[in-house]
Amino acid sequence: MYIAGPMTGYKNYNIESFKKAQGLLEGRGYKVYNPADESEKVGFPIFGEKLEKLLKHELAQLCTCDGIYLLHGWQDSAGAKRELLLALSLGLFVEVQGWGGMCTHQEGRR
Repeated sequence: MYIAGPMTGYKNYNIESFKKAQGLLEGRGYKVYNPADESEKVGFPIFGEKLEKLLKHELAQLCTCDGIYLLHGWQDSAGAKRELLLALSLGLFVEVQGWGGMCTHQEGRR
């Protein structure tokens, strides 16, 4: 499961929300990709060429996942919206924090 959500403009880049979601999803038995971990490795602030390289890496990681978990505020994040569009085009499972899950077409997915 891939976690997507807003970072820019949030206290400590919203890292705490990403980590809480990771714990919740792992508790449900999911293997989780948390892009906030990569962002922390790269170091904040992230912009320009550094941002584009990171986003390409994260979108490639999303392609290996079976689902996406959207944190509160995802709709205000350009990155999260891009990740959701890719997830939908791949037919991944989508869950919105606080709303439960919705399944999209998953032919050929585990």
